[in-house]
Amino acid sequence: MFGRLDWVSIRYLLESAGRGIEAAARKRIDIGYHELGSGFFDAFEERGLAARSWSDAEIAEAIHRPASPDRVQLRSRMIRGLVFGEKRVQISWSSVRIGHRWNQRDISLDAYRAEQERR
Repeated sequence: MFGRLDWVSIRYLLESAGRGIEAAARKRIDIGYHELGSGFFDAFEERGLAARSWSDAEIAEAIHRPASPDRVQLRSRMIRGLVFGEKRVQISWSSVRIGHRWNQRDISLDAYRAEQERR
């Protein structure tokens, strides 16, 4: 599954190149996997070790025509509207989580969309 599943490829990198090094360096390996144009995935792809999932034409179309423009616009509005200072914020396609553990608030993007439509 190496070269076909990101988590398998990253795990291989961390277990081989990252063995015995400090956590910060292992994190750089993890983040470096997806660096555009210079990441480990690109290097694997150039050497034929990573399977390409999308053609250049499909990628260009996705850039200009997202699969769900409503969800993309809603998510970007939500991100722009979030100003929480030092609070931890996690944003997914379906929800926003603000805070941590006991001081946490979850916002469903479907509920947020419904509220925005009522206004």
